[in-house]
Amino acid sequence: MPDYDVREVHGVWVSASSQRVWSELHQVTLREMPVFRALMFLRRPHPRPSHRTRGSMSMTDRPLLAEMASGPFVPLAQRPPSELVLGLVAKPWQVTAGVKQVDRAGFAAFGEPGWVKVVLGFELEERDGRTRLSTETRITAMDAAARRRFRLYWVAIGLGSAGTRRALLRAVKRRAESQDST
Repeated sequence: MPDYDVREVHGVWVSASSQRVWSELHQVTLREMPVFRALMFLRRPHPRPSHRTRGSMSMTDRPLLAEMASGPFVPLAQRPPSELVLGLVAKPWQVTAGVKQVDRAGFAAFGEPGWVKVVLGFELEERDGRTRLSTETRITAMDAAARRRFRLYWVAIGLGSAGTRRALLRAVKRRAESQDST
């Protein structure tokens, strides 16, 4: 998405191969990111009671990227172990964030007023046995009204958004540098 209204970039160096970092990026769970969980809890003011049965997996146990890809995000590009790009069409300023389900082609073609398109990318670059893991988020509004709503929303959540991205990077780094992680 070359044109955007908001761009956020964060990165971390990890003492591991890009293959290892890629693997851990796909395994990290919400349970490993308390800040992320807390912010997501605040985002949902009326959480539904859990209907988990014994032995079932909760959302916090499931890998975050799997959770995102099975929900509102659509995979846009992937080149293992160096790049992953996901897209989302939403009205995040609404309490029950309206989400438009689209496929890859639908995401590219989408332009309905009142919505924003979000692109979340991960890039891995290996150098000398270390890997630079970075995440970039780009958001563009489909019209002026959505842009105004989103900017007000971003003022309120911008710091939290940055915190969730950094929490994710720290969790991947912790996993990838751990001797116990597989």
